[in-house]
Amino acid sequence: MNEFHQEQQRSNRQVYYVDVQARSLHTEPDIAAYHLVITANDYEVRQIQEKFRKLNARDEQSLQDMVMFAWADDENPVGPNNDSADREMKELFSILYERGTEETRNFIRSMNIL
Repeated sequence: MNEFHQEQQRSNRQVYYVDVQARSLHTEPDIAAYHLVITANDYEVRQIQEKFRKLNARDEQSLQDMVMFAWADDENPVGPNNDSADREMKELFSILYERGTEETRNFIRSMNIL
């Protein structure tokens, strides 16, 4: 990507309201509850949406793992593995921190997640 295109992407920012728990991202504050405010371009929005998709998929897998864990035995041990979910969540909050307002950054800092 050339410098002009990168600058163009950086300048096409819009305000978004983010609720990480609900995995939602909106341009209007009244559409849904939100906790964080960021400015992002289309590319960054797609990154966030992809993180939400991966976290949703991981949540579904976790439910399946819990069922399997209930049926595990010595021959077929199954245990929870949260490493990928933790990594995805940390990457998501890193993106939100970089794009966040000062209030959003302060909130994320107070979480000690990064």
